Amino acid sequence: MTRLLGIAATLALTSACAAAGGTPTTSDTPRRDLAVRPSPLPATSSGSGTSSGSASPAAQRSTAPAPGTTASGAPSGPAPGRTNPPASTAPFSTFLTMPDTANDAGLGAPAYADLRSVTLADNGSSLRVTVEMNGTLPPAAASGESIGIGVDLYRAATKRESDYQLFADGESDGWFAYLDTPRGFVHFPGTFALGGRTLVFTIPWASVGNPQTGRTSAFADWTQHSSAATGNPSSNDYVPTLGTTSYSR
Repeated sequence: MTRLLGIAATLALTSACAAAGGTPTTSDTPRRDLAVRPSPLPATSSGSGTSSGSASPAAQRSTAPAPGTTASGAPSGPAPGRTNPPASTAPFSTFLTMPDTANDAGLGAPAYADLRSVTLADNGSSLRVTVEMNGTLPPAAASGESIGIGVDLYRAATKRESDYQLFADGESDGWFAYLDTPRGFVHFPGTFALGGRTLVFTIPWASVGNPQTGRTSAFADWTQHSSAATGNPSSNDYVPTLGTTSYSR
């Protein structure tokens, strides 16, 4: 999938997507009606249950309640905007952690645009992707600022473009989560949680083809509109730095 940033500019196209039979359920552009707003991440958990260091899959195995629920499994409450569906309360087991070096996003990049780790976990029916940043994420981007954090999922070993992409878009009116698929953007099929330095996507495995093996990578892009004279400061961070990381669950 193509990396996305500053997608608010495309949202003016939304009204043109409507047809006599209603708004299409897929789109070539990331329409807001296909996105979900974040639920608050429980303060008692970072959401990952993992350290930032590398370890073997066996050493990484851990269980934790699903984001969007309390320790007892009760929902923590719906997010503003389109309501998140109930999250599964089955425990998750981590099968991949990709750590990233601090302060490698580039000069001038804010800490919240600097990736620290991406963790994938499985509970049998759902995939949970936890992204840890180097600084506390703002509840909304500053005026003129755009933050894009994405996780790409590849099925074929030789493909250069990912089959699916989980994407969090931070704009001045808050955060929105999208799922891009081979059919285009679809209604986000799971939950999106945000709190502190952490973002958590949780979706059914069926929504990304239910792979047993695959590859993944992640990115964080940031830009701040400045002026024609000075240019727009921006940054990019990737994990892994080059290529992708294979996984098996």
